[in-house]
Amino acid sequence: MDGAEHVDHRAASPTADTARTDSPTQQPKAVLTIRVPEPPPRALSRLQRLPTQAARSTRASSFASVATTVRRPIKYGQVRRGGSRQNQQQQQPQMVAVELVPQPSDDDDDPLNWPTWKKELGYWTLLLAAATAGVSKTALVSVGSQLAVAYSVSYTAVAALTGVPLMVSALSGLAAASTTRVCGRRPAYLASAVLLLVGVAWNAAAVAPGADSPAQCMAARVLQGLSWGAFDTLVLGSIHDTYFEHQVPVRLAVYDIVVVGATWGGPLLGGVASSHGGGVVVQFDVLSVFASIVLLLVALAVPETLFDRSFYLINRPASAASSAWSEKALPPRPRMTLSAETAADYLRTMQPWAYRQRSRARGMSRSVSGQLLQPVRAMVAPTTVLLVALSLLPVGALWGLALSLSLLFAPEPLVLTPESRGALMVAPWLLASVVVALVSATHVWPQPWQQWRRRMVAEGLRTVQNMAVMRRMLERLSGGSNDHSSSPGTAGFPGTSCRSPATVLMLVGGGSLLAVAGLLAFGLYVSSGMSSGRSADDDVDYARLSFGAVSFVLGLLAAGTYVVDAAVRPMVRRSTQFTSCSLAVAQRNTADMCAGVGLWRTLAAGAFVIGMPSAVWAWDLLRATSIGVSAAQLLVVAAVFAVWSLAGEAVWRLDGRVMLCLAPADDPA
Repeated sequence: MDGAEHVDHRAASPTADTARTDSPTQQPKAVLTIRVPEPPPRALSRLQRLPTQAARSTRASSFASVATTVRRPIKYGQVRRGGSRQNQQQQQPQMVAVELVPQPSDDDDDPLNWPTWKKELGYWTLLLAAATAGVSKTALVSVGSQLAVAYSVSYTAVAALTGVPLMVSALSGLAAASTTRVCGRRPAYLASAVLLLVGVAWNAAAVAPGADSPAQCMAARVLQGLSWGAFDTLVLGSIHDTYFEHQVPVRLAVYDIVVVGATWGGPLLGGVASSHGGGVVVQFDVLSVFASIVLLLVALAVPETLFDRSFYLINRPASAASSAWSEKALPPRPRMTLSAETAADYLRTMQPWAYRQRSRARGMSRSVSGQLLQPVRAMVAPTTVLLVALSLLPVGALWGLALSLSLLFAPEPLVLTPESRGALMVAPWLLASVVVALVSATHVWPQPWQQWRRRMVAEGLRTVQNMAVMRRMLERLSGGSNDHSSSPGTAGFPGTSCRSPATVLMLVGGGSLLAVAGLLAFGLYVSSGMSSGRSADDDVDYARLSFGAVSFVLGLLAAGTYVVDAAVRPMVRRSTQFTSCSLAVAQRNTADMCAGVGLWRTLAAGAFVIGMPSAVWAWDLLRATSIGVSAAQLLVVAAVFAVWSLAGEAVWRLDGRVMLCLAPADDPA
């Protein structure tokens, strides 16, 4: 392991690159505390009766999973923070101590104790796997009409080559999220990598020139769909289990940007590849190469990231002597040198089934059936359902229209080539990536956003100071006097910079309006431009349909969709931090509920992809569909806002009940 990496106390082990010290005996001079906001007033504050840690932690979130009086040593790492102005001019950043959350165990198998290179290698391998899966999802966006002609089938049947795998991936993702609680994530990653390679290789043979087997193409796409599920649902949990809280936001930001960029940027390269030489088979040949690399890297570079720390939380030494011994600092561990012996030891740790669920105290572990059903509970939690309702129509419309571009613009008189149809995805790719990057920036660097939000709320309060009702509403939306989301201590939590109700309403409302504007503009502009060509000179009238404008309005729909999506993690985190009995439980529930939102949306996207060709095959139907979906989205947003405003606390309590975090006796009256 990296010899320069360690934390201050006996139970500490090598951590990530941010846990560095120069002297093994030096005590931290300053502790960077990361506070969790207090629960809202009134009945919900009674949830604080749940057991908390009886140790010397400065973190409100560092509570144990059981009530205990055992004093546990608190472990710290070193992070770089901007020091004085003189230090900044000399390019000497100040090193401050930060309490590690979650607290790592003493086991070398704990992902939190892995050396930096091992963490980063697994992380970037999972990013490559998720990006390859994303590209394969949209591989048929620009070549749908070619497959319809080659297979002599309807365009609905071609759209099903994407819609059915999406729906299958939702089911496989649910199965992966359930089974990994018993057997770990590594078997799911390995199986998914194998299925992805077999699926894209088979797909290349099924779309090769002379091949006339739509059934084989569908079977190959279904195999790919089976592989997408694990990479869609498990990567978020792997990131949370591998990195400390102050390291997570940057990794999540990179993950989101890579996945969105690969998913909607794939049709650009796919259209270019399919327009020259070998046709559709070229992009699947390229995907086969990447899938082979993914399989090799997953087998050699992605260890088991699921780790059971409950054994160490319960079995800490309780005597004074043992406690004093545990707090002695240790020198850094020796660096690992590359040799045949170390390589063999490393390969022995890469077993297909490496997860070990340690024995726990009686009553602490749930039954196997309870663990398997936890992702299902997360899918039906009230907050999950409300978030799905907000984003279901924009996501479905985006996927449905993207997979219907060949139907709309490939036939005469337009006859766009695959390269031109792929170019229509330039604006969706750019705008969606920009939105995700900006939202991620508010999580990584929350202070500028928080200052702007405080100024906007203050200006709003001054503007309506004579309107008591509006003033009380703004105060309630801004979190009132108990709103700690703008405090510097929240920088360590991913999504906390945007977790206040006012910010969530801004994201959902603004994103919904942007998505509705893009959807309406796409339907009305394209239908009016194409309808006018029937009664006049076709060459002149069709020239009025600017494909740059078509791409832009579709990009507005994509941007609005991902703005709405930005509210998912903050709202889920806001629910789990008040109903979970420990930080580990909160992290698991957050990952499960976010995965549940993604699974519902994937199911909806698959249904829209299959049904959209039948809804937009005529220009009048395109106009009617865009108007109907837009009106439905506005009604859904209004209904969800009403539920959050009138029964927000009840929704959180129901989340705790559904996720088995709150017993009926803990439910506030």
